[in-house]
Amino acid sequence: MFAFSEHTSRRPPEETLALVVLNGPNILILAEAPCAHTVRSAISAGTRESASAHPAGLVLLASLSGPALARLLPSHAPDLYAILHQTRQNTMARRTHKDTVTLAVPVCPNGYPPEAALLFSAPTFRWDANRGAELVQTLRETAAQLSYRLGAFTYMPYGTDQAHHLGANVTMTDEELFTFLNGPWAARLACVRADGSPHVIPIWYEWHNAAFLTIAWPGSSWASVVTYNPAVALTVDELWPPLRRVMVHGRAQSLAPEDVPDGLNGLYQRLCVRYLGVPPPPPSLTVPAGRSFAPDEIIAQKGGIGERGKAERL
Repeated sequence: MFAFSEHTSRRPPEETLALVVLNGPNILILAEAPCAHTVRSAISAGTRESASAHPAGLVLLASLSGPALARLLPSHAPDLYAILHQTRQNTMARRTHKDTVTLAVPVCPNGYPPEAALLFSAPTFRWDANRGAELVQTLRETAAQLSYRLGAFTYMPYGTDQAHHLGANVTMTDEELFTFLNGPWAARLACVRADGSPHVIPIWYEWHNAAFLTIAWPGSSWASVVTYNPAVALTVDELWPPLRRVMVHGRAQSLAPEDVPDGLNGLYQRLCVRYLGVPPPPPSLTVPAGRSFAPDEIIAQKGGIGERGKAERL
């Protein structure tokens, strides 16, 4: 709950947000973050509602199966199983009343099973298709940030059993690329060990001057791997529509303190704020080494996955 309160205090929401958990067959509103609009949706902390009739409840129930799920569902509502299946596929649930639009997305501290839901509510007169798409994306990014801060190294709600809407691949614009790479996503770094075996690890990064900047934590084996063989590949991606992903080939280079705004300790501070929500407590970690990954090639796409489409070098 602290992570939610701290995040929303630093980044006031455009519409009302709330943090929700499952409490038996009900949901429990743990905390609310109101928006600044005079007319806004109100969600009261401490409120309980039936989980099977609420978007946040559907998001949380969708992570259950078998007897654990059957115990929490009304016996007279067999159609709920189809609704929960759709919720898993969309990684989101939505409810529209006459005056209010309510959305919920999963928060996953372990990366996969939802343990909480992030709830969004807005008056219908401020909702339209274009703004709605932007707000959904922001809501998912906020849920991913909260998940990372709570310990997740990836954000893959419900695991890999998700259906994607296939369509044509579309190359991202420079502005879309910049926005995406400054989102809450971790990168996956692939490099090659001295014995020829592959090594892949998630890393935190900062996108600065067309390069990925990062630091090697104490004991990070990848730092010695890229010193031996600087050829690397990185991917940054999301697992829901619009399925944005960036694929990079390049070379690792040493990163001098003077090449980074506020030095390597400044980079370390910013990475902690970006991925954990708070700066590290003093005294800060003595950063052993910095690395930058200068791309030789970037492929930045959104849209259908698994189809072969056009890609441009940016």
